[in-house]
Amino acid sequence: YNLKDIAAQMSTEINTMDESVKSRITSKWIESWANFKGYKIDKRIYSPHNFGIPQHRERLFIIGSIEGLQHFEELIRKKMPQRDLIDLLKRVQSWIPYTRHFGPPSGASSKLKDDVYKYIFTIFGFGCNLGAKQTVRHTQGTLTARILRRINKQHIDSPKIDAAIRDIINNYNRWDLTNYWGEGSDMIVDGTHIELIENNMLGSMHIRYGAYGGIGQIVANGI
Repeated sequence: YNLKDIAAQMSTEINTMDESVKSRITSKWIESWANFKGYKIDKRIYSPHNFGIPQHRERLFIIGSIEGLQHFEELIRKKMPQRDLIDLLKRVQSWIPYTRHFGPPSGASSKLKDDVYKYIFTIFGFGCNLGAKQTVRHTQGTLTARILRRINKQHIDSPKIDAAIRDIINNYNRWDLTNYWGEGSDMIVDGTHIELIENNMLGSMHIRYGAYGGIGQIVANGI
């Protein structure tokens, strides 16, 4: 089986169940189903706080392979070699030239030398909240903090970042992988903590996030 066949088979079996049975489907049921089909199973529970993100939201992850989990791990390492964030930004740029949306406020083409290189380090540094001084330490002396600050202030703004994000998402949606999760007829909504000043009628103390602020709703259409 490939991933799409497995998902389709499980979906078919679940859809034929009575509604009262569907509500009782648990990880044990999925594990039993996979074992019956001949899969070796491993399951782990992860939460964003395990990876340094200040949020407790535990999720169960289950993997399975007919040829055994060691084979699965080797296959994952072969097909998904470890990469750092700078490599990912450069690789995506080579597929989708998203930095074309960045440039001076006049709308004229950038006169910067090696502008793509500088744009990638700018969005890396300010997107990760490293700031200009910390970011230049990753550039081996080829950039200065002053250059990064100027690019961030003059060449990149929210509408330009939104345009770049749209480019990436629209191209990602063309891949077969996105079709494994559905036909594009559903949507999901999630909330994200947003810091606010305390003297704000829209803010409050949130137990879930353990901080004062507001909740920004994220809507993903076409899942």
